[in-house]
Amino acid sequence: MAAIIGKTRNEFKILSYRWIFFNDKPIPKKYCDALDSVYEGLSQQINKIKAESKLWFRLQSLESSIWVETAKTLPFPSLIRHDQLIFEPQWKNLAIERIQNAYRKNGMKVTLD
Repeated sequence: MAAIIGKTRNEFKILSYRWIFFNDKPIPKKYCDALDSVYEGLSQQINKIKAESKLWFRLQSLESSIWVETAKTLPFPSLIRHDQLIFEPQWKNLAIERIQNAYRKNGMKVTLD
């Protein structure tokens, strides 16, 4: 995405926060065109959500519900800290599998470590 609009990765990240995640206005056309060239129709979907509610709030709510609901189903004690689970090392593989499955159920693929 950064290369498409002629920005560095860090510049694009800042623009993403400014125009996509933490702004209630529609994404400017220049950035819509770049998004749609990689993910067809994505900018329209984002702008629709932004017109109806706060995108950042919906995304953070989804993320937190994934982590909290998954932690409640684990067969071992754990603590949640934002998007981290803290637990004894022997449970790492099971915890990663459960979190990845929870994201998959929401149509997302994540890499965790």
